[in-house]
Amino acid sequence: MQSLPGPEGTVVPVVHDSRKPRHAKTGTRADLDFDKERPVVLLMGGTGLALLGVGAMLCLISAVP
Repeated sequence: MQSLPGPEGTVVPVVHDSRKPRHAKTGTRADLDFDKERPVVLLMGGTGLALLGVGAMLCLISAVP
């Protein structure tokens, strides 16, 4: 997601909350800060993979008569 479409200097939505559209801000691609979101994405992705593994193990265990 760090390389967004469009040439350098393109104005993109930086912050958008569909519940409060008046709080939306725009800026350039350089204004996007991915460092704050990365730990949350990794935590949720890791949790999802762990739960997927647990589900697969439960399926295998229940398939054995």
